[in-house]
Amino acid sequence: YRKNIVRTDCAAASVKYHFYVLLKEEGNDAYVCSKIIPSVFLVARIKPYKASHHAKAGNLNNCIYNERLRGEFLMFLDNDMQPKKNFLQRCVPWFYRRVGDYEDPTFKKKKSRRRRKKRRRSLKKYEVDKGVAFIQTPQSFVNTTIGEWDDFLGARNSIFFFAIQKGRDGFDSCAFAGTNAMFRLDALKSIHGIPYGSTTEDALAGMLLHGKGYRSIYVEHELTIGNAPDTAASALIQRMRWFKGSVQIFLLKFRKHNEVKFRKGYKFIDEYEKGIPPKFQMSTEERNRVEWPRRFFYLDTQLYTFTGASAILYIIVALVFVWFGVAPIELHSPFEHYISFIIVFLPNFFFKFLSSWSAYTEVSQTDVWRAQQIWFSYSFAAFIAICDAFWQHFTGKGMPWISTGSSVRRHWLEYFNFVVVFLLIAGIILRLGLLFVVGSSCLIALSSIFFAGMILIQMYPMFITSLYEWTHSYLNLEQTTMKSYQIPTLFLYASVIILSIIFIEASLNFCGDV
Repeated sequence: YRKNIVRTDCAAASVKYHFYVLLKEEGNDAYVCSKIIPSVFLVARIKPYKASHHAKAGNLNNCIYNERLRGEFLMFLDNDMQPKKNFLQRCVPWFYRRVGDYEDPTFKKKKSRRRRKKRRRSLKKYEVDKGVAFIQTPQSFVNTTIGEWDDFLGARNSIFFFAIQKGRDGFDSCAFAGTNAMFRLDALKSIHGIPYGSTTEDALAGMLLHGKGYRSIYVEHELTIGNAPDTAASALIQRMRWFKGSVQIFLLKFRKHNEVKFRKGYKFIDEYEKGIPPKFQMSTEERNRVEWPRRFFYLDTQLYTFTGASAILYIIVALVFVWFGVAPIELHSPFEHYISFIIVFLPNFFFKFLSSWSAYTEVSQTDVWRAQQIWFSYSFAAFIAICDAFWQHFTGKGMPWISTGSSVRRHWLEYFNFVVVFLLIAGIILRLGLLFVVGSSCLIALSSIFFAGMILIQMYPMFITSLYEWTHSYLNLEQTTMKSYQIPTLFLYASVIILSIIFIEASLNFCGDV
């Protein structure tokens, strides 16, 4: 039980439990501690009274500083992640670099009467690469496919782990994903441990380390297995926390934030202050290679939440179009219609299609389609996260931390998807009735139904998952026979859109619209 702690910002006291194996000596009834079998320490903390304990970041800092952690490397794992046996073998060598060769002193030369050249066996010499801060590996889960479900909640996050992370790795700038990673302790202490100020402290820590000049390496091997959120409610809560964290990182620019301020109100031990290494010095050539790409990576980390919330605009436009027949774009002549289709729509569409195809070559088309679907399904969570982050930034009060898990069966974030899906279905039925009964504009009817139908297809998986959880017992969740929407390839998806537009054009003569 340790009271003389270093970091009072994350703990009032720290507790360490020692677990070891007792062996019984031969001919003796006494038990002794085994020095052969490794022992295990479990570190816990007593959280500060009526003060923020900084959740996961505070827990890690308590272990690193308050327990005087020793060693050179750290392995970060969430409590639901199980590493494979070869995790360390695949990750630790990336912290070393070859610096030369040396002669093996244990090599025995064979005796021979013949005169010949001296035989030597040289070995490669390695040393720790001080420029590498951490190694990141992808996440894999055992429960992303339940029965005939195929990752309706987008837990695999394949675009991030198998496209974005690989692209960043080309500039030694892969992001820290919070788990399944290894760190050098000295590099982590150079930013004073895990930083505060964001619910996505992992992304912020990686950005600070890159700002210090350190490199990160992405090892594309699935070396851990874990459990993803298995309900729509828990998935929405998790994504809202990620969204909020990215906005908080963005807002840190607008206030004084010197990573973590120890000297103001915190006790600090001299041995740690002296032991913090200076900023790692990159070579000029290396700095020029990674400086501008890293700036774009930082912007992507901070602004992707805002692009997610923009999906709400698509939903609003689809609802207004299908319910009131107000088209988002009005063209006054057929000539303008064809010109806009050929000059504006087709180049933009094919450019996005080719860029996605080239960037996601190693991501399955199913996962690409899932990413498009969850962009709509999580849009309301992104919007609420933006509002919550700004509110907490200006008032200091925000939504409480909620851990994800199967215990969360329902959440008010799901109401938005329910309302939107029902309004889209009702709007499509209304528009079909106006077309065949009243005889309204055929162009408006077909266009609005197509627009609303595409949004409906995107939001259907999350909606049907929430609906099933709300109407069935969780114990019977794995016995579901619900089938997933048949997902087309990108080529088929593009063909459907283009053929639909051609169908609308061809139907103008039949409907009598000009």
